[in-house]
Amino acid sequence: MKNYPRLYAAPLLKPESVQPLLRDPELHWKKGRSAYEAAHSWVNGNLQKEGGLPLLVRATLNVAPEWKNAELVSGFFEHATPLDTDRGPSNSDLLAVCRLESTLGIIAVEAKAGETFGELISGWNTTAGRSARLSWACKLFGVDEEDCGDLRWQLFHRTASAVLEAKRYHAPHAAMLVHDFSAEPGWYDDYAAFAEVIGVKGASIGTMSDPVVVEGISLRLAWVHEPAAQ
Repeated sequence: MKNYPRLYAAPLLKPESVQPLLRDPELHWKKGRSAYEAAHSWVNGNLQKEGGLPLLVRATLNVAPEWKNAELVSGFFEHATPLDTDRGPSNSDLLAVCRLESTLGIIAVEAKAGETFGELISGWNTTAGRSARLSWACKLFGVDEEDCGDLRWQLFHRTASAVLEAKRYHAPHAAMLVHDFSAEPGWYDDYAAFAEVIGVKGASIGTMSDPVVVEGISLRLAWVHEPAAQ
């Protein structure tokens, strides 16, 4: 078991309570930015009677039988998940722990409002440490490094964090969910290319993919498009 930080959390009763948790509270807390929109969607969603989830997220999860009628147990904004080492964790915009019908499910949320999924692996993989981390990630997903150069590294480590956190919580189900607040879905081609390489089928906008098994965890990808209110 990696050296996961032990968390002590206080309830976030309004979206503005998320701002101090951001890496750059002034820069990222602007209407239309992904952190701002995610905080409003999820914290306000927690006030909903239908499982404490944003309505479009819940509708998307309901596509998958094991995620149907999922309920939010806990959510952690800017959650850091150690990867192959304790240095350079993957920081999910939100880690959601959900109660399913008879067990738990873990969602690593990547919020977007027009931003890309970061560097291509071909440009990111420039040091020995990064090369070792890429080898670890490729082994995790059972893929060949030579097939990954044109993929976005952020999708790799965010999806890996969903799997690792599911193992930590002894949850059999995990999902990496892109919560897209842009007017038009952007960068879907990168998402689809990543899904294809790791063997995930049915990765479309507005739905959950088919599952694949990664280290004993049933993993799905999901894309929720929720344009920000103007």
